[in-house]
Amino acid sequence: MDAGLAAVCGALAGSVATIGAALATGWSQRETARISARAEHQRQRHEARHAAYKALISATQTLNSVTRGMRHDPQLRDFTPEIAEACAAAESDIKEVWLEVVLAGPQNAARAANAIMHSANVMKTATEVIARIQSFQHVGQALTEPTVRDFIQSFTKAAARLPEETGRFVDAAHESLSDDGASAVRN
Repeated sequence: MDAGLAAVCGALAGSVATIGAALATGWSQRETARISARAEHQRQRHEARHAAYKALISATQTLNSVTRGMRHDPQLRDFTPEIAEACAAAESDIKEVWLEVVLAGPQNAARAANAIMHSANVMKTATEVIARIQSFQHVGQALTEPTVRDFIQSFTKAAARLPEETGRFVDAAHESLSDDGASAVRN
């Protein structure tokens, strides 16, 4: 091989090496940017979920504290208009943050939030109906014992489930907030 051909081959090899290095650098930079963008997205999602989960747990604790004394063997006299009002306000707060939780996900947290929302709605409805029935009794209308008993039973079951459902939601929220997204980055 003469010197001219060797120089051309050397220049060609150098060009190919430079192009290869540029391609590898570009790929590395794109991959780094993708990982950084994914990490920022995970951080933002984590913050939104944390706020929604915290608000739902707080609203649920409010409903629990309002009905704590009524959880086991509530009496008709316990269902006052004030309790009905407090249950309605707590259920409204739960409903407001429930939507944020369902939208923020993931599915296991949304399912646990749905169970809380259902129990809160049952408790609100039962307290309102029983308080209303009692007010009708005061104006002389007959009080239907089976109806009241059914609503008290519905309330008691929902009130008993609420702490368990809250616990399941806390577990799902913890699991969701503990997920660092590393498995998704690897895929």
